[in-house]
This record gives sequence, structure tokens and C-alpha cells, in this order.
Amino acid sequence: MRIFDLVCFGEIVIDDYGKRKVLAGAPLNAASVARALGLKTALVSAVNEDDRDRISTLVGTRGITPIIQANELPTGKARVRLDSMGVPTFELDCESAFDSIRKTGLEDIETEYILFGSLGIRGGITRRTINKLLDGGESV
Repeated sequence: MRIFDLVCFGEIVIDDYGKRKVLAGAPLNAASVARALGLKTALVSAVNEDDRDRISTLVGTRGITPIIQANELPTGKARVRLDSMGVPTFELDCESAFDSIRKTGLEDIETEYILFGSLGIRGGITRRTINKLLDGGESV
């Protein structure tokens, strides 16, 4: 059994500012803060199979346990535009790997707290997985 204080569940996106790209997403950001506060934290997400190893390594360097699924959909991407005041506008892809997070491989996770990003509920597969985990009284 893998036991965590907090499991963050949902989107990993690459914020594309044009000249630089940043690994982001609300669950990743929350997991980073929780880990900095001393919580044993895991991040459950999905990325394109070609990006899995690299992104898992980057998440792991933050002290977060990466539970990253791989599928054929593209890794989430947000094109970021800053207005004259520096306020960002995000344009997200319609279908991304994080829209298809499956329950498979999550059965041995135990936690009292789950945080999920709002983008995680936009895709049917990921939304059903979240509902199963929250309603099922199961581990995770």
C-alpha cells in the first residue's frame, strides 16, 4: 500500500509563453506547495507516452511522488498570452492526455485527502475515475 498525506489528481499542462515553456497545472502547483509544507504528496495525471519519463522525472525533482499514466493523447498544453498589464489569458487544447486518467494502477494508494483540478472533470473518463474514487469508499 502506498500511503500519502495528500493525492493531487488531474491536469498536467505545459504553459507555452512563446519563448519559454513551464510545467504547470493546478494539481501540480498544489502538490508542490503541499510538499514544501512537509506533506507526503503524490500527483496522479496522464501525459502523452512520449513525455511520460521526462515529466515524471521533473515532478519527482519537486519531492512529489509521480503517478503518471501514459496514453496516445497529447500532453496538455496552454498557450499563454500576456496583456499590456501582464495579466495572462490561457487557451487550452480541447482533448489532452489528462482527460483520460484511468483508475487502473491506483488501487494501492491510500490517503485521507484528494485534491482535483477543475480541468480534471471536463473529460468523461477522468471525471468517471474521480467519481469512482470519491463515491466508492475505496483506497485513494
